[in-house]
Amino acid sequence: MARRADHSHDEIRAMAVDAAARMIADDGLENLKLRGIAREIGYAPGTLYNVFDSFDELMMRVNAETVDALVAELEAAEHDGAPPDLLDLLAVYGGFAQRHGNRWKAVFDYSLADPTNAPDWYVAKLNAGLAVVERAVARIAGDNPAEAPAETARVLWAGLHGIFSLGAEGNLAIVSRQDTDTLARTFVRMIDRAIRA
Repeated sequence: MARRADHSHDEIRAMAVDAAARMIADDGLENLKLRGIAREIGYAPGTLYNVFDSFDELMMRVNAETVDALVAELEAAEHDGAPPDLLDLLAVYGGFAQRHGNRWKAVFDYSLADPTNAPDWYVAKLNAGLAVVERAVARIAGDNPAEAPAETARVLWAGLHGIFSLGAEGNLAIVSRQDTDTLARTFVRMIDRAIRA
């Protein structure tokens, strides 16, 4: 087993985040344990408590990397600075959720001990993705939006998250005959029409 002196705190932190992300991707959040992460990187569990303030901090760092990857894909959908159509963003979001299912779910399934005290850096990461959607909404709405683009973006995200979560869990069939992609496209078209009204 590696000794604490073998790596700096920053290196151990990065190793733990990478290991946790791999473990979530392979086995899901529900199977992630601190002991397993420590074993994976060759350190005792206590070492992780020396480099992270809490398990919440570790999970925020893991989830922040997932959010960064999603934001990069959403921003890539913007062409020459022009916000994409909402259906283009849906394709990016849905594709990401399907390709990185366990990591995407972990962003939303992990509950912080006190979400109202999430650090500013973490909230900024989450808002970066919503900013892409806000720009798309603002482009559609023009000069006189019925609702603020920030609020519309959050309603759109919350609705899509619900649809994709139900779809991922296999429970969508209970409430809809449409598959996940079709229902998500219907929802986005409804929001688009409401923005343009």
